[in-house]
Amino acid sequence: MIVSMEHIELHLILRPQDVDSAWSLGLVASLDEQLFCEHCEEVVGSYAGQFYPYAVVIDADDADWVICYECYWPVVNPTKTLSDE
Repeated sequence: MIVSMEHIELHLILRPQDVDSAWSLGLVASLDEQLFCEHCEEVVGSYAGQFYPYAVVIDADDADWVICYECYWPVVNPTKTLSDE
């Protein structure tokens, strides 16, 4: 019997326009904040004129963090590799 099951939300921020939507929904606290992947520490979001996709992860306790595209890829595409894109 499962008494309590953990769950997470994964919100993909794939392009700069998604940041505005995420901010409107309260998923990101600031549009200017520099973000880093919690797993590999790579820069995500807008940096040096480029945009690096990322995901906002929210756990059952409403704690949130961000992870980069490369780190979340296996979660959303378990049967593909990054080179399959």
